[in-house]
Amino acid sequence: MGRSEKFLTSWYRLKFRKGAQTVFHRECDVPYALMKKVDAEIDTLEAEGVLINVETSDWGSPLVVIPKADGGVCLCIDYKADVNERLQDAHYPIRKIDDTLNSLQNSCFFCPLGLFKAYLHVPFDEQSSEIQTISSNHWSYRLHRLFFRIKTALSEFNKIIDQILEEFQHNLIACLDQLQKFYLHLNQQKCPLIQRANQILGPFNKISKSSGKVTAIVDRPRPNSTEDVRTFLGIVTYYSRFIHGTSTITTLLRHILCANTIFKRTSACEVAFLKLKQTIASDQLAFDESPTGIDDVLSHIVDGHEHPIAFTSRSLTAAAQNYSQLDREVLAIVFTVDHFFQYLFGRHFKLVTENQPLT
Repeated sequence: MGRSEKFLTSWYRLKFRKGAQTVFHRECDVPYALMKKVDAEIDTLEAEGVLINVETSDWGSPLVVIPKADGGVCLCIDYKADVNERLQDAHYPIRKIDDTLNSLQNSCFFCPLGLFKAYLHVPFDEQSSEIQTISSNHWSYRLHRLFFRIKTALSEFNKIIDQILEEFQHNLIACLDQLQKFYLHLNQQKCPLIQRANQILGPFNKISKSSGKVTAIVDRPRPNSTEDVRTFLGIVTYYSRFIHGTSTITTLLRHILCANTIFKRTSACEVAFLKLKQTIASDQLAFDESPTGIDDVLSHIVDGHEHPIAFTSRSLTAAAQNYSQLDREVLAIVFTVDHFFQYLFGRHFKLVTENQPLT
């Protein structure tokens, strides 16, 4: 990075909880095959002034090495091993993805900007640097920059970026000038400028699924353990807004995650697994009526045709599954209106149900 005088000039400070004491954890073992890559990455960070080795320290959090897809390594630090619980929380409001997507309606061009080693641009004061000390298999290293495993990093970094770009969000050139002024590097591979579509939003004025992520889900092998099922359901959770009937389709798979349930891959679970993958891969909307879940859709009329905005879904508790059909319909209405509150409040909307006694 170099030229430290051009880094952000305001120092970030970690704040202790009252009565917090120092804590040191020994290093974690680094796989032999990754040692040279780890050493090279540490040398680079030392040359850039991000960290410095120290012989003694009352603080120490173990280094964790994560292999990257490009063959390199990502150096992570396990601050959960006591450091984070000694720090005060930060509560800067982070914008929700739905709010961001809603603000981009009618946009024609997109310019995604991906910062290069984003958090490492934020400098620390001396005390905060000591708290972030890394324990490795060679030396202890004191960090002079913010690291993303610190629990307050996400809130504080969003606050900093919002302040830097506050007056420049509508002007790309001014935005880039501001980033350059504070010497914030962009990752060129993550900055395709002036395009009518991108992987996050899809084509103009339309939110679409990322083909790469869909392919990864479709190609995923059958689960062979409870943990495999949990991981698979976690991967597809984001796309639940695109799928009508998520809670119904995943009922059997979620049952596997229940306590005291022995993993057993039945034919019914296999059908649910394949159906979920097929639904995510297709442009069709799937829906199954079921006493095990609530599945609803928010839609609007465009050019005389109804188009879905988003789907919502939740499973029914054991008690709710014993409700009458009428009561389940009422529960579905209350849940759906509450879930889409930000879209509906202050607007006239039509509530559609096929339950005639309820009507």
